[in-house]
Amino acid sequence: MSDQTRREWVFTIGQAAVALTLPAGIYGDTAKPATLPPGLYSPSTHDLGHALMSADRYHPIPVECPTDYIRPRTGSRQPLFFTSAEFPAVLRLIQLMLGEIKDDARVSQEVAEWFDLYLASAEPVHEAEMHLDPLHHALAAAFYGSAATQTGAKARPAAIGRQGIQWVLHASRTRYSKEFLSLDPEQQTAILHSISDETPGQPESSGTRFFTLLKAETIRGFYTSRIGLQELNFKGNAFYAHSPGCHSK
Repeated sequence: MSDQTRREWVFTIGQAAVALTLPAGIYGDTAKPATLPPGLYSPSTHDLGHALMSADRYHPIPVECPTDYIRPRTGSRQPLFFTSAEFPAVLRLIQLMLGEIKDDARVSQEVAEWFDLYLASAEPVHEAEMHLDPLHHALAAAFYGSAATQTGAKARPAAIGRQGIQWVLHASRTRYSKEFLSLDPEQQTAILHSISDETPGQPESSGTRFFTLLKAETIRGFYTSRIGLQELNFKGNAFYAHSPGCHSK
């Protein structure tokens, strides 16, 4: 079987698998457009091609465009979830996890801002999820699996984040009689290690739950940042006439 044929089969099987798990009407057929949940629409290479071909970080926003574009920041960013005293501690924890990413500490700042935004949005997203159109629920269950969507509905990351950073700050004062940012790197690392998932038989606490959440979102934030995508040699977010790295005829 050639590579081209294999890809076609995988694509066809994927379509069939999704179609079988979705309610009738959501997938549609070639004779008429698919019925998608409210707010979703089929992507168009004609509409997206010009944006993907741009090498600029921010693309000019077309007039009356229905797509939400990321807008360039004006001025310094203020934390949305953490307090002005908590955010620098979160940033330092992420720096310890990422090891400063060689000589570029900017990515730690970006990941910390992502984590702050993620937690600030968690409760509104949870509230919106409770009032989703049934087709949205069906689409999410088909894509992520019903077990994953049920777990996500029960998770409350905002509470974990709030209690977790307080645990870290309290541990710093209790163990070393200093604020976290005043500790030397070895002491900061010791606190981080005390709640990490590398410690066998670790009892669950506000600190361990916070570490699990912070680790997951640090990985997500880094590998969706520009530097992280470069490390993965990611070829997406660009417009190609032919698939890069694919040399089949």
